[in-house]
Amino acid sequence: MILTAPPALRALGIHRKAMIHRRRERKKAPESVSVQEAAESLRCLHRLSLVDFVPDARHETVRVHHLVQRATREADAVGFVHDDSRMDASDSPNPGVWSDAYFAAESVEHVWRERDREFTLLSALRANAEAVANHMSTDDPYRFSLVLRVGAAGQATVARDQSKDLLTGLSAREDPKPALFESLSNRRAYERGKHIEQLSARHNVAWWQMEAGDSAGAVVAFERLLLDKEGVFGRNDLSTLGTRYGLAWALGESGDPTSAVKAFEALLADRLQALTYKTRTFSPRRSVRAAQRIRGGQRAVDLEASSGAMDRSAGALPQLEPPVPSARYGLAWWRGKAGDSSGAVAGFEELLADQVRLLDTFDPQRLATRHALAHWRGEAGEPGRAVALLTELLADRTSILGPEHPHTRATRDALADWLSGSGPS
Repeated sequence: MILTAPPALRALGIHRKAMIHRRRERKKAPESVSVQEAAESLRCLHRLSLVDFVPDARHETVRVHHLVQRATREADAVGFVHDDSRMDASDSPNPGVWSDAYFAAESVEHVWRERDREFTLLSALRANAEAVANHMSTDDPYRFSLVLRVGAAGQATVARDQSKDLLTGLSAREDPKPALFESLSNRRAYERGKHIEQLSARHNVAWWQMEAGDSAGAVVAFERLLLDKEGVFGRNDLSTLGTRYGLAWALGESGDPTSAVKAFEALLADRLQALTYKTRTFSPRRSVRAAQRIRGGQRAVDLEASSGAMDRSAGALPQLEPPVPSARYGLAWWRGKAGDSSGAVAGFEELLADQVRLLDTFDPQRLATRHALAHWRGEAGEPGRAVALLTELLADRTSILGPEHPHTRATRDALADWLSGSGPS
Protein backbone atom coordinates (compact mmCIF):
# COMPACT_ATOMS: atom_id res chain seq x y z
CA MET A 1 0.00 0.00 0.00
CA ILE A 2 1.02 3.62 -0.48
CA LEU A 3 1.65 4.46 3.19
CA THR A 4 4.04 1.53 3.63
CA ALA A 5 5.84 1.92 0.29
CA PRO A 6 9.62 2.56 0.48
CA PRO A 7 9.35 6.32 -0.28
CA ALA A 8 6.78 6.75 2.51
CA LEU A 9 8.97 4.81 4.96
CA ARG A 10 11.92 7.00 4.02
CA ALA A 11 9.87 10.13 4.73
CA LEU A 12 8.78 8.74 8.11
CA GLY A 13 12.41 8.03 8.97
CA ILE A 14 13.41 11.60 8.12
CA HIS A 15 10.60 13.02 10.25
CA ARG A 16 11.53 10.75 13.18
CA LYS A 17 15.16 11.88 13.06
CA ALA A 18 14.06 15.50 12.94
CA MET A 19 11.77 15.00 15.93
CA ILE A 20 14.54 13.39 18.00
CA HIS A 21 16.90 16.22 17.07
CA ARG A 22 14.30 18.83 17.97
CA ARG A 23 13.69 17.24 21.38
CA ARG A 24 17.47 17.02 21.92
CA GLU A 25 17.29 13.39 22.87
CA ARG A 26 20.67 11.73 23.14
CA LYS A 27 19.70 8.31 21.82
CA LYS A 28 20.76 7.49 18.29
CA ALA A 29 18.12 8.20 15.65
CA PRO A 30 17.01 4.99 13.93
CA GLU A 31 18.08 4.68 10.35
CA SER A 32 14.67 3.73 8.97
CA VAL A 33 11.05 2.96 9.77
CA SER A 34 9.88 -0.59 9.14
CA VAL A 35 6.64 -1.66 7.47
CA GLN A 36 5.47 -3.10 10.79
CA GLU A 37 6.07 0.21 12.58
CA ALA A 38 4.16 2.13 9.92
CA ALA A 39 1.25 -0.31 10.07
CA GLU A 40 1.16 -0.10 13.87
CA SER A 41 1.08 3.70 13.64
CA LEU A 42 -1.96 3.44 11.39
CA ARG A 43 -3.66 1.16 13.92
CA CYS A 44 -2.98 3.70 16.67
CA LEU A 45 -4.46 6.49 14.56
CA HIS A 46 -7.46 4.27 13.90
CA ARG A 47 -7.97 3.71 17.63
CA LEU A 48 -7.86 7.49 18.11
CA SER A 49 -10.50 7.89 15.35
CA LEU A 50 -8.14 10.04 13.29
CA VAL A 51 -8.17 7.62 10.35
CA ASP A 52 -10.30 4.72 9.17
CA PHE A 53 -7.90 1.83 8.63
CA VAL A 54 -9.10 -1.49 7.15
CA PRO A 55 -6.08 -3.83 7.26
CA ASP A 56 -7.99 -7.06 6.54
CA ALA A 57 -9.43 -5.93 3.19
CA ARG A 58 -8.03 -7.34 -0.05
CA HIS A 59 -6.45 -3.95 -0.67
CA GLU A 60 -5.64 -2.22 2.61
CA THR A 61 -7.31 1.19 2.70
CA VAL A 62 -6.91 4.28 4.84
CA ARG A 63 -9.56 7.00 4.83
CA VAL A 64 -9.02 10.39 6.45
CA HIS A 65 -11.73 12.98 7.09
CA HIS A 66 -11.30 16.30 5.28
CA LEU A 67 -11.10 18.20 8.59
CA VAL A 68 -8.21 16.00 9.73
CA GLN A 69 -6.46 16.51 6.40
CA ARG A 70 -6.81 20.27 6.67
CA ALA A 71 -5.59 20.36 10.28
CA THR A 72 -2.57 18.26 9.31
CA ARG A 73 -1.67 20.58 6.43
CA GLU A 74 -1.98 23.64 8.65
CA ALA A 75 0.24 22.02 11.28
CA ASP A 76 2.80 21.24 8.58
CA ALA A 77 2.78 24.88 7.51
CA VAL A 78 3.57 26.04 11.06
CA GLY A 79 6.04 23.42 12.26
CA PHE A 80 7.98 22.42 9.18
CA VAL A 81 11.28 20.65 9.90
CA HIS A 82 13.13 18.83 7.15
CA ASP A 83 16.72 17.84 6.58
CA ASP A 84 16.50 16.44 3.04
CA SER A 85 18.94 18.39 0.89
CA ARG A 86 16.91 17.71 -2.25
CA MET A 87 14.11 19.96 -0.98
CA ASP A 88 14.09 23.70 -1.47
CA ALA A 89 11.53 25.28 0.82
CA SER A 90 11.59 28.54 -1.11
CA ASP A 91 9.82 26.84 -4.01
CA SER A 92 6.52 26.59 -2.15
CA PRO A 93 4.51 28.83 0.15
CA ASN A 94 3.86 25.76 2.32
CA PRO A 95 7.15 23.80 2.44
CA GLY A 96 5.86 21.21 4.93
CA VAL A 97 2.98 20.22 2.68
CA TRP A 98 5.28 20.44 -0.35
CA SER A 99 7.78 17.94 1.09
CA ASP A 100 5.07 15.53 2.23
CA ALA A 101 3.43 15.78 -1.19
CA TYR A 102 6.78 14.93 -2.80
CA PHE A 103 7.10 11.68 -0.85
CA ALA A 104 3.39 10.89 -1.30
CA ALA A 105 3.74 11.32 -5.06
CA GLU A 106 6.81 9.09 -5.11
CA SER A 107 4.89 6.45 -3.13
CA VAL A 108 1.86 6.61 -5.45
CA GLU A 109 4.17 6.23 -8.46
CA HIS A 110 5.95 3.30 -6.80
CA VAL A 111 2.70 1.40 -6.11
CA TRP A 112 1.19 2.30 -9.50
CA ARG A 113 4.26 1.04 -11.37
CA GLU A 114 4.18 -2.31 -9.56
CA ARG A 115 0.40 -2.87 -9.48
CA ASP A 116 -0.90 -1.03 -12.53
CA ARG A 117 -2.60 -4.21 -13.75
CA GLU A 118 -5.06 -4.31 -10.82
CA PHE A 119 -8.11 -2.36 -11.94
CA THR A 120 -9.67 -2.49 -8.47
CA LEU A 121 -6.89 -0.14 -7.36
CA LEU A 122 -7.06 2.11 -10.40
CA SER A 123 -9.76 4.50 -9.20
CA ALA A 124 -8.15 4.85 -5.76
CA LEU A 125 -4.70 5.49 -7.23
CA ARG A 126 -6.16 8.01 -9.67
CA ALA A 127 -7.90 9.90 -6.86
CA ASN A 128 -4.70 9.91 -4.80
CA ALA A 129 -2.69 11.15 -7.77
CA GLU A 130 -5.10 14.02 -8.41
CA ALA A 131 -5.11 15.04 -4.74
CA VAL A 132 -1.32 14.90 -4.38
CA ALA A 133 -0.70 16.84 -7.61
CA ASN A 134 -2.67 19.79 -6.22
CA HIS A 135 -0.13 20.24 -3.41
CA MET A 136 3.13 19.75 -5.33
CA SER A 137 5.70 22.15 -6.63
CA THR A 138 5.16 23.07 -10.28
CA ASP A 139 8.57 21.73 -11.37
CA ASP A 140 8.53 18.40 -9.53
CA PRO A 141 9.13 15.53 -12.01
CA TYR A 142 6.73 13.32 -10.07
CA ARG A 143 3.92 15.74 -10.84
CA PHE A 144 4.56 15.16 -14.56
CA SER A 145 4.47 11.41 -13.92
CA LEU A 146 1.22 11.51 -11.92
CA VAL A 147 -0.50 13.52 -14.66
CA LEU A 148 0.55 10.88 -17.18
CA ARG A 149 -0.82 8.13 -14.95
CA VAL A 150 -4.17 9.91 -14.63
CA GLY A 151 -4.41 10.31 -18.41
CA ALA A 152 -3.45 6.69 -19.07
CA ALA A 153 -6.20 5.61 -16.67
CA GLY A 154 -8.78 7.11 -19.05
CA GLN A 155 -9.07 10.65 -17.63
CA ALA A 156 -7.76 12.55 -20.66
CA THR A 157 -9.69 15.74 -19.84
CA VAL A 158 -8.36 15.80 -16.27
CA ALA A 159 -4.81 15.16 -17.52
CA ARG A 160 -5.16 17.98 -20.08
CA ASP A 161 -6.36 20.44 -17.44
CA GLN A 162 -3.62 19.46 -14.99
CA SER A 163 -1.01 19.77 -17.74
CA LYS A 164 -2.27 23.28 -18.46
CA ASP A 165 -1.98 24.15 -14.76
CA LEU A 166 1.52 22.70 -14.71
CA LEU A 167 2.53 24.75 -17.74
CA THR A 168 1.07 27.92 -16.21
CA GLY A 169 3.01 27.31 -12.99
CA LEU A 170 6.27 26.71 -14.86
CA SER A 171 5.80 29.86 -16.92
CA ALA A 172 5.02 31.98 -13.86
CA ARG A 173 7.83 30.61 -11.69
CA GLU A 174 10.24 33.32 -10.60
CA ASP A 175 13.90 32.74 -11.41
CA PRO A 176 16.46 32.76 -8.57
CA LYS A 177 18.46 35.92 -8.05
CA PRO A 178 21.54 36.21 -10.31
CA ALA A 179 23.77 36.25 -7.24
CA LEU A 180 22.79 32.65 -6.44
CA PHE A 181 24.46 31.36 -9.61
CA GLU A 182 28.16 30.64 -9.33
CA SER A 183 28.79 31.31 -12.99
CA LEU A 184 27.12 32.34 -16.22
CA SER A 185 27.23 28.72 -17.41
CA ASN A 186 25.23 27.63 -14.34
CA ARG A 187 22.58 30.24 -15.09
CA ARG A 188 22.39 29.16 -18.72
CA ALA A 189 22.03 25.51 -17.62
CA TYR A 190 19.17 26.52 -15.31
CA GLU A 191 17.41 28.47 -18.07
CA ARG A 192 17.81 25.56 -20.49
CA GLY A 193 16.38 23.13 -17.93
CA LYS A 194 13.41 25.40 -17.28
CA HIS A 195 12.77 25.71 -21.01
CA ILE A 196 12.92 21.94 -21.45
CA GLU A 197 10.34 21.46 -18.67
CA GLN A 198 8.03 23.93 -20.40
CA LEU A 199 8.42 22.08 -23.70
CA SER A 200 7.48 18.80 -21.98
CA ALA A 201 4.46 20.45 -20.37
CA ARG A 202 3.36 21.83 -23.76
CA HIS A 203 3.74 18.36 -25.28
CA ASN A 204 1.50 16.93 -22.56
CA VAL A 205 -1.14 19.60 -23.09
CA ALA A 206 -1.24 18.86 -26.83
CA TRP A 207 -1.21 15.09 -26.31
CA TRP A 208 -4.11 15.03 -23.83
CA GLN A 209 -5.95 17.63 -25.88
CA MET A 210 -5.85 15.12 -28.73
CA GLU A 211 -6.91 12.26 -26.45
CA ALA A 212 -9.79 14.39 -25.15
CA GLY A 213 -11.17 14.76 -28.69
CA ASP A 214 -9.80 18.11 -29.93
CA SER A 215 -7.61 16.73 -32.73
CA ALA A 216 -7.62 19.92 -34.82
CA GLY A 217 -6.44 21.97 -31.85
CA ALA A 218 -3.80 19.35 -31.07
CA VAL A 219 -2.44 19.59 -34.64
CA VAL A 220 -1.90 23.33 -34.22
CA ALA A 221 -0.30 22.86 -30.79
CA PHE A 222 2.02 20.08 -32.00
CA GLU A 223 3.10 22.07 -35.05
CA ARG A 224 4.09 25.07 -32.92
CA LEU A 225 5.81 22.84 -30.38
CA LEU A 226 7.72 20.96 -33.08
CA LEU A 227 9.33 24.17 -34.33
CA ASP A 228 10.55 24.99 -30.84
CA LYS A 229 11.80 21.46 -30.12
CA GLU A 230 13.72 21.29 -33.37
CA GLY A 231 15.40 24.56 -32.44
CA VAL A 232 16.38 23.27 -28.99
CA PHE A 233 17.05 19.55 -29.52
CA GLY A 234 17.38 19.10 -33.28
CA ARG A 235 15.12 17.26 -35.72
CA ASN A 236 16.11 13.70 -34.81
CA ASP A 237 16.33 13.93 -31.03
CA LEU A 238 14.09 11.33 -29.34
CA SER A 239 12.03 14.05 -27.64
CA THR A 240 11.46 15.78 -30.98
CA LEU A 241 10.56 12.45 -32.56
CA GLY A 242 7.96 11.94 -29.82
CA THR A 243 6.32 15.24 -30.75
CA ARG A 244 6.40 14.24 -34.42
CA TYR A 245 4.55 11.04 -33.46
CA GLY A 246 1.88 13.10 -31.71
CA LEU A 247 1.53 15.40 -34.70
CA ALA A 248 1.25 12.49 -37.14
CA TRP A 249 -1.43 10.78 -35.05
CA ALA A 250 -3.35 14.04 -34.58
CA LEU A 251 -3.34 14.56 -38.35
CA GLY A 252 -5.02 11.20 -38.79
CA GLU A 253 -7.53 11.84 -36.01
CA SER A 254 -8.44 15.19 -37.56
CA GLY A 255 -9.54 13.45 -40.77
CA ASP A 256 -6.39 13.35 -42.91
CA PRO A 257 -5.11 9.73 -42.90
CA THR A 258 -3.06 10.24 -46.07
CA SER A 259 -0.98 12.97 -44.42
CA ALA A 260 -0.69 10.78 -41.32
CA VAL A 261 0.74 7.92 -43.40
CA LYS A 262 3.32 10.22 -44.99
CA ALA A 263 4.25 11.67 -41.60
CA PHE A 264 4.69 8.20 -40.07
CA GLU A 265 6.79 6.99 -43.00
CA ALA A 266 9.19 9.91 -42.54
CA LEU A 267 9.13 9.46 -38.76
CA LEU A 268 9.96 5.75 -38.95
CA ALA A 269 12.94 6.38 -41.23
CA ASP A 270 14.30 9.10 -38.94
CA ARG A 271 13.76 7.06 -35.77
CA LEU A 272 15.63 4.09 -37.21
CA GLN A 273 18.46 6.38 -38.31
CA ALA A 274 18.67 8.01 -34.88
CA LEU A 275 18.62 4.66 -33.06
CA THR A 276 21.22 3.19 -35.43
CA TYR A 277 23.52 6.13 -34.70
CA LYS A 278 23.11 5.61 -30.94
CA THR A 279 24.06 1.92 -31.15
CA ARG A 280 26.80 2.05 -33.78
CA THR A 281 30.40 1.05 -33.10
CA PHE A 282 33.60 1.52 -35.07
CA SER A 283 36.32 -0.83 -36.27
CA PRO A 284 39.39 -0.25 -38.47
CA ARG A 285 38.51 -3.33 -40.57
CA ARG A 286 36.00 -2.83 -43.39
CA SER A 287 34.46 -6.31 -43.13
CA VAL A 288 33.93 -5.88 -39.40
CA ARG A 289 32.34 -2.46 -39.95
CA ALA A 290 29.89 -3.99 -42.44
CA ALA A 291 28.85 -6.65 -39.91
CA GLN A 292 28.56 -3.99 -37.22
CA ARG A 293 26.26 -1.92 -39.43
CA ILE A 294 24.00 -4.94 -39.97
CA ARG A 295 23.85 -5.67 -36.24
CA GLY A 296 23.32 -1.98 -35.48
CA GLY A 297 20.46 -1.79 -37.96
CA GLN A 298 18.76 -4.83 -36.43
CA ARG A 299 19.28 -3.42 -32.95
CA ALA A 300 17.66 -0.17 -34.06
CA VAL A 301 14.67 -2.08 -35.46
CA ASP A 302 14.31 -3.93 -32.14
CA LEU A 303 14.53 -0.72 -30.11
CA GLU A 304 11.94 0.94 -32.32
CA ALA A 305 9.57 -2.03 -32.10
CA SER A 306 9.75 -1.99 -28.29
CA SER A 307 9.16 1.77 -28.03
CA GLY A 308 6.74 2.71 -25.26
CA ALA A 309 7.29 -0.52 -23.32
CA MET A 310 6.60 -0.16 -19.60
CA ASP A 311 9.55 0.08 -17.21
CA ARG A 312 8.63 -1.46 -13.85
CA SER A 313 12.14 -1.46 -12.39
CA ALA A 314 12.51 0.01 -8.92
CA GLY A 315 14.95 2.68 -10.10
CA ALA A 316 12.89 3.84 -13.09
CA LEU A 317 12.85 7.63 -13.39
CA PRO A 318 9.53 9.47 -13.57
CA GLN A 319 8.50 10.25 -17.13
CA LEU A 320 7.94 13.81 -18.30
CA GLU A 321 5.97 12.91 -21.44
CA PRO A 322 3.60 10.07 -22.45
CA PRO A 323 5.40 6.95 -23.73
CA VAL A 324 5.55 6.92 -27.51
CA PRO A 325 4.63 3.61 -29.22
CA SER A 326 6.44 2.26 -32.24
CA ALA A 327 6.08 4.39 -35.36
CA ARG A 328 5.33 1.13 -37.15
CA TYR A 329 2.12 0.91 -35.12
CA GLY A 330 0.98 4.36 -36.24
CA LEU A 331 2.01 3.69 -39.84
CA ALA A 332 0.08 0.41 -40.01
CA TRP A 333 -3.01 1.89 -38.35
CA TRP A 334 -3.33 4.89 -40.64
CA ARG A 335 -2.56 2.82 -43.72
CA GLY A 336 -5.66 0.88 -42.82
CA LYS A 337 -7.64 4.08 -42.26
CA ALA A 338 -6.46 5.33 -45.65
CA GLY A 339 -8.02 2.24 -47.29
CA ASP A 340 -5.14 -0.28 -47.30
CA SER A 341 -6.50 -2.94 -44.92
CA SER A 342 -4.13 -5.62 -46.24
CA GLY A 343 -1.15 -3.32 -45.69
CA ALA A 344 -2.32 -2.68 -42.13
CA VAL A 345 -2.56 -6.42 -41.43
CA ALA A 346 0.93 -7.01 -42.83
CA GLY A 347 2.36 -4.13 -40.80
CA PHE A 348 0.83 -5.29 -37.52
CA GLU A 349 1.82 -8.92 -38.08
CA GLU A 350 5.44 -7.89 -38.64
CA LEU A 351 5.41 -5.60 -35.59
CA LEU A 352 3.80 -8.23 -33.36
CA ALA A 353 6.39 -10.81 -34.42
CA ASP A 354 9.15 -8.48 -33.17
CA GLN A 355 7.28 -7.61 -29.98
CA VAL A 356 6.81 -11.31 -29.17
CA ARG A 357 10.61 -11.58 -29.10
CA LEU A 358 11.23 -8.36 -27.22
CA LEU A 359 8.37 -7.60 -24.81
CA ASP A 360 6.72 -9.25 -21.87
CA THR A 361 3.65 -11.33 -22.74
CA PHE A 362 1.31 -8.89 -21.04
CA ASP A 363 3.08 -5.63 -21.89
CA PRO A 364 0.46 -2.97 -22.81
CA GLN A 365 2.13 -2.22 -26.16
CA ARG A 366 2.06 -5.87 -27.19
CA LEU A 367 -1.59 -6.22 -26.12
CA ALA A 368 -2.50 -3.07 -28.07
CA THR A 369 -0.83 -4.47 -31.19
CA ARG A 370 -2.82 -7.70 -30.84
CA HIS A 371 -6.07 -5.72 -30.60
CA ALA A 372 -5.19 -3.65 -33.67
CA LEU A 373 -4.24 -6.75 -35.66
CA ALA A 374 -7.60 -8.35 -34.86
CA HIS A 375 -9.40 -5.17 -35.92
CA TRP A 376 -7.73 -4.99 -39.31
CA ARG A 377 -8.08 -8.74 -39.87
CA GLY A 378 -11.81 -8.20 -39.70
CA GLU A 379 -11.68 -5.10 -41.89
CA ALA A 380 -9.66 -7.05 -44.47
CA GLY A 381 -12.52 -9.55 -44.84
CA GLU A 382 -11.63 -12.14 -42.19
CA PRO A 383 -14.26 -11.67 -39.44
CA GLY A 384 -13.81 -15.24 -38.22
CA ARG A 385 -10.10 -14.67 -37.68
CA ALA A 386 -10.87 -11.37 -35.92
CA VAL A 387 -13.26 -13.17 -33.53
CA ALA A 388 -10.64 -15.82 -32.73
CA LEU A 389 -7.93 -13.22 -32.02
CA LEU A 390 -10.23 -11.05 -29.90
CA THR A 391 -11.48 -14.05 -27.90
CA GLU A 392 -7.92 -14.97 -27.00
CA LEU A 393 -7.04 -11.34 -26.22
CA LEU A 394 -10.15 -10.89 -24.05
CA ALA A 395 -9.15 -13.87 -21.90
CA ASP A 396 -5.66 -12.45 -21.41
CA ARG A 397 -6.83 -8.93 -20.63
CA THR A 398 -9.49 -10.17 -18.23
CA SER A 399 -6.97 -12.27 -16.33
CA ILE A 400 -4.43 -9.46 -15.87
CA LEU A 401 -6.51 -6.28 -15.93
CA GLY A 402 -9.87 -7.46 -14.63
CA PRO A 403 -13.25 -7.49 -16.39
CA GLU A 404 -13.97 -3.77 -15.88
CA HIS A 405 -10.69 -2.27 -17.06
CA PRO A 406 -11.22 0.15 -20.00
CA HIS A 407 -8.99 -1.92 -22.27
CA THR A 408 -10.85 -5.11 -21.36
CA ARG A 409 -14.19 -3.45 -22.05
CA ALA A 410 -12.92 -2.19 -25.42
CA THR A 411 -11.90 -5.72 -26.40
CA ARG A 412 -15.22 -7.15 -25.20
CA ASP A 413 -17.18 -4.54 -27.19
CA ALA A 414 -15.13 -5.20 -30.33
CA LEU A 415 -15.70 -8.94 -29.99
CA ALA A 416 -19.45 -8.40 -29.60
CA ASP A 417 -19.50 -6.23 -32.74
CA TRP A 418 -17.76 -8.85 -34.86
CA LEU A 419 -19.90 -11.66 -33.45
CA SER A 420 -23.05 -9.72 -34.34
CA GLY A 421 -21.81 -9.32 -37.91
CA SER A 422 -21.98 -5.52 -37.79
CA GLY A 423 -18.24 -4.97 -37.58
CA PRO A 424 -16.59 -2.34 -35.38
CA SER A 425 -18.88 0.40 -34.10
